[in-house]
Amino acid sequence: LQKQYSEAEPVYRRYLAVHWGGPSAPDVLDRFSAVLALAYFRDSQFSDTLRKFEEALNRARLAEEVYQGMAGILFKAQLMPEAEAVMARAAALFPASKDVQYYQAQLYRSSLNPRKALELFERLSRMKSPADVDPDLDRLQQSVVYQKIGSIRAELVEFGEAESAYKRALE
Repeated sequence: LQKQYSEAEPVYRRYLAVHWGGPSAPDVLDRFSAVLALAYFRDSQFSDTLRKFEEALNRARLAEEVYQGMAGILFKAQLMPEAEAVMARAAALFPASKDVQYYQAQLYRSSLNPRKALELFERLSRMKSPADVDPDLDRLQQSVVYQKIGSIRAELVEFGEAESAYKRALE
């Protein structure tokens, strides 16, 4: 508020590191911001900026929600392959996270890749929930996953499999 930007920057960078996944978070988010700024033009400068972002991202281990946020923003900027790559990185880093797996499946569903979305939802349906998850919440989440599977199967004209998935959702 006092327009002391040079003094505020190190504090802000520390905040990002603490809340978003470590000392590399500010660099990754800076590069991410640069990619978004150039996304509309997609010229040679965009390609170089994207490469630098991907390199920084591959060196970092950020919080789960950062990957989901970046992927969502990339998707909205119509950078679908880049959004999918960000979520693939998150899935590799957090293979036991049902949240990451669900978000990745939803991303494929939104980017009109039903087979990949189906594969991920089916994998998610087989994942065990952590012991501290409320059983009622777990059943509700499983129901949603099976509803998604049924919806995709119906879209793919696999009606028998869709019916089976919808029955599991109801159970």
